[in-house]
Amino acid sequence: MVHPRRLLLSLILGSMLLLLAACPKQEVVTAENAPQDPIAVALSQGAALIDVRTPKEFASGHLPGAINLPSGAAVDVNAFPQDTPIVLYCKSGRRATGVLKKLEAAGRNDVYNMGGVDDGERYGLTPKK
Repeated sequence: MVHPRRLLLSLILGSMLLLLAACPKQEVVTAENAPQDPIAVALSQGAALIDVRTPKEFASGHLPGAINLPSGAAVDVNAFPQDTPIVLYCKSGRRATGVLKKLEAAGRNDVYNMGGVDDGERYGLTPKK
């Protein structure tokens, strides 16, 4: 006769093995399969870089290649080709979020908020005056 504790232990271990077998396998993240930063991808694809700060803020220093489109200005969803991603920034990211929502509501789904002008350094972009 099997001892009740051994039987219980066998049932527990068997259940654990079944649970482990049913769990999805975790993939190891490597440089080849790591998720890419969507802003870095958009910039590498020639994204339109839009500074949504005021013209005075823009003149005080902006990222290279940026176009100034103040957040209060009318947003024309057709101003940029559909195959050109759009990367927005301002001082902190708040105004860029507002413009991003307007563009998404108008049908663009390739719009990204980089955050503030200083966040451009993360992507190799240094503000210029």
